[in-house]
Amino acid sequence: MAKLYIIRHAETEINPAISSTEWKLKPAAQNSLLKMSKEIGLRGVDCIFHSPLRKAKATAAILGEICSVSLIVRQCLKGVERHFDFIEQ
Repeated sequence: MAKLYIIRHAETEINPAISSTEWKLKPAAQNSLLKMSKEIGLRGVDCIFHSPLRKAKATAAILGEICSVSLIVRQCLKGVERHFDFIEQ
């Protein structure tokens, strides 16, 4: 049976000086994604689709390395820019 894993992106470094679409992953992202992939038994992945956003692309690159699969960017996966009220402008 086919499985579909949906992962938005790994944890990011919040930087109110730039758009959230440009935020980078936290340094611990690779370790946390490796841990997550082991915990959920991530295997049998054929490919990874990701949005063009920096944090999604970086997350996909890490998971692609873990799973040894190709990455496919899709514009349609680009989320709507969110507004974060907890960040003071």
